[in-house]
Amino acid sequence: ADEIRASHEAWALKAESSMAHQYKELEQQNRELAAHQQDLEAAMAAAHETLQSTRKELHAQRVQQQREVTVKLQEQRNQFERSLAVTQEGVLASQRELVTRREIQQQEQRLFMETQQQITSLKAQWCSPVGVSSPMLLEIQDQISRLSHTASYSTGD
Repeated sequence: ADEIRASHEAWALKAESSMAHQYKELEQQNRELAAHQQDLEAAMAAAHETLQSTRKELHAQRVQQQREVTVKLQEQRNQFERSLAVTQEGVLASQRELVTRREIQQQEQRLFMETQQQITSLKAQWCSPVGVSSPMLLEIQDQISRLSHTASYSTGD
């Protein structure tokens, strides 16, 4: 019986020693797991911060690009509007010049017609010589001829 008891006590001491050793190993594994968990949490926090920072940078870049595009589009629009205004001004100037030329041509034509009527009237009055001397008639006809020549020269006919 003493032998059995001594064997049981030896076995109990051995089991207790083994359990103490296993307990120490589990505590060590728990510490390692806790350290690993802290490392993972720190890495996740850093990754989250990097993601937030990247998002902010991308947003700032997108806003800057939109501003640049808006400025470029506005500059192109302004340039187009200036170009259009210059073109419109040129067209208006050409139209005014054309209207002025037409008015001048109409005035010249009207003056030519009036001059022709005056010449015709003078010819009718002076070409039937009643009491007009021949040299005087020749002078009047010469003046009429010069007037007729001047009128046709000024209109290009």
